[in-house]
Amino acid sequence: MAAETPPNRARILAFTADRGWSARSSPTSCPVRTVRGNFGGSRNDEEINPTMAQTNANLIWKIADLLRAPYQPNQYGDVILPFTILRRLDSILEPTKDEVLAEYKKISGGKTDPDILLKATFKLPFYNSSRWTFSSLVSDSQGVADNLIDFIEHFSPNVRDVFEGFKMYDEIASLAA
Repeated sequence: MAAETPPNRARILAFTADRGWSARSSPTSCPVRTVRGNFGGSRNDEEINPTMAQTNANLIWKIADLLRAPYQPNQYGDVILPFTILRRLDSILEPTKDEVLAEYKKISGGKTDPDILLKATFKLPFYNSSRWTFSSLVSDSQGVADNLIDFIEHFSPNVRDVFEGFKMYDEIASLAA
């Protein structure tokens, strides 16, 4: 007796056959479709530009090419994941960066615990008191590694623990060598 095609696989095959695609089609041979909808972002019903998607894909492959020299493919995550998290945290903190620095300067050296005060004042579970931002790190090309370490060391203790778990300081030293 011939094996039955699972229902989900049958629907996928019918969907692709209906559009002239085959299981052997390459991604580039598939027709380009405009995708609409809210994908977790703040903008609703936004068109996704296929050219932008291709540009992003090319950027990711260029980064992978840069990582190929010092890292094996199974090690890419050791670098990409912590840097992605770092960039995301910096993006969250960016709108209030100047106010956090001003508040930190006022309370540092005092009797108030900056960890408690900054988290409560800015209603975030973390903060960064470094003058650096992720994008300003590149302004000093000779000191990127030292500036990056300074940037990480000025995060609140809970975030520093995360980067210590990633062995981020070792990765920075490896990339700087």
